[in-house]
Amino acid sequence: MAGTRFATRYAKALIDLAKELNQMDAVREDMMTIQSAIKVSRDLRNFLQSPVVKPAEKIKGLQAVFASTTDLTKKFLKLVVRHGREGGLNHIAGGYLTRYNKANGIVEARVVTASPLSEAQRNNLQQRFAATGAKETSLKEVVNPDVIGGLVVRVGDLQVDATIATALNRIDQHFKKNSYIADF
Repeated sequence: MAGTRFATRYAKALIDLAKELNQMDAVREDMMTIQSAIKVSRDLRNFLQSPVVKPAEKIKGLQAVFASTTDLTKKFLKLVVRHGREGGLNHIAGGYLTRYNKANGIVEARVVTASPLSEAQRNNLQQRFAATGAKETSLKEVVNPDVIGGLVVRVGDLQVDATIATALNRIDQHFKKNSYIADF
């Protein structure tokens, strides 16, 4: 947790500045690009975390890789590298996106199902989230055949598990805990 405390501070500073300059949406796109690039590129992760690569080279590399980003984001990347925090860039981007979503009433939900959701099911979930006051919902769908049926919905720290697999496990635990003797 202490390792990401700085990321929270940097993310807060960036979103405050982006709000002041009216560039929150553009910086959001940049942070999504940065986060996905770091996630998929092992070379980029190694480059950012390498103590051998000099900060000036890291700045040049990041400017080249993220050339399409806003000037604010480019300046922010320079600042992060100059302070030696480039290893936490993924956490900073994630922190920015979390703060952006909170400021704009966007709810991120992760839905795990046995098969892909139909459009009707997706719309039903969107409507249920809207009823809770969410302005917009970002659904991340995960297909896991082990679920058997039903779904698991996770929003922040709250998780609702309405799967057949969990129901079967509960029944199994109940029978293991309580001896059942048939009277026939």
